[in-house]
Amino acid sequence: MGKQLKIVNESKERIVYWDIVKGITILLVILGHTSGTPVSLRAVIFSFHMPMFFVANAFFIKKYDVRDAFKKSAKSLLKPYLIICCLEIFFAVQRQSDRMGKCIAVLVGLKSMVGGMSKIGIVFTSFNSVWLIWFICCLFISRMVYIAIRQFLNTFPGWVSLCAIISLAFVGYGLGIHQYFLPWSADVALAALIFMWFGDKLHKTGITEKTYFHFIAATAFFAWILLISKNFWIEMATRSYKGGWICIVTAVCGCIVCIETGKFLSKFKLSASIFSWLGKNSLVILAVHCLECMYFDWSSNFTLAGVSDRYIWIFRFIFRTAVVLAITFCYVFCRDYIKKMNCETSGRS
Repeated sequence: MGKQLKIVNESKERIVYWDIVKGITILLVILGHTSGTPVSLRAVIFSFHMPMFFVANAFFIKKYDVRDAFKKSAKSLLKPYLIICCLEIFFAVQRQSDRMGKCIAVLVGLKSMVGGMSKIGIVFTSFNSVWLIWFICCLFISRMVYIAIRQFLNTFPGWVSLCAIISLAFVGYGLGIHQYFLPWSADVALAALIFMWFGDKLHKTGITEKTYFHFIAATAFFAWILLISKNFWIEMATRSYKGGWICIVTAVCGCIVCIETGKFLSKFKLSASIFSWLGKNSLVILAVHCLECMYFDWSSNFTLAGVSDRYIWIFRFIFRTAVVLAITFCYVFCRDYIKKMNCETSGRS
């Protein structure tokens, strides 16, 4: 089964079900941000969708080398973050009619980019939120801190690293619940170290490839539903840790269920192709989704005659997703076409 779930793409081995997992999760991000989504469904989504990205990122950590990780993460995370921030500033400037307004928009945008705040707490109140892309710089911080811990404590027993991770996660959790939100959402990044450790552990043990993982996923599913019904779930952007540390268990159970779902969908060619494409382009989808969230109000500008308010969120989600994916597809097509042309040019020369 493990061999069937792997494909070679662009000289790098990809595990298809992990791309599918990211594809599922990025769709849930859009659904969770759609106005009118039922509170119960929103609780299910937020209980694991952000932690899932941390788990997925940590799963592919190959070595504990801060210098190497910084180079790779700067390219894969910080570069897109800067590009998206610049696009946010560009569109903000276009909305201003006078020169002073344009200058202020640039300054505010640059300040937001430096702050990388998802939400403003009781400190650093002069920053504005950088919107959805707070997650990118937060993931960068969490990845770097995790790798640094594992590298510098590599000579000690594993429990020492785990204690350091839990301690820092507790610090991040404490800062969050008391609204001491840090730049680049560093408090969330610290709390998310637990999920980084879990993802890394999944990789090291290879447990997701074991046949008994089905039974683990089934158990996790019932535990996940039970804990959500008890209102134990997490919302990382707002630092809402409902149920305290128990919400961490809820998130881990939800992640396990999502991984098992990804493995199941990988068995079918159509679903594997669709969701893996979404997963491979999840960062582009997040960028497009962030921009449309900032500059288009679906709740005010999208109505359908004859559809009650109770179900309008379904149509909003469908149309919103269609728009985001259409833009993403155009970008990816152009990007890949340019790469192909450059390769052909280089080959001829």
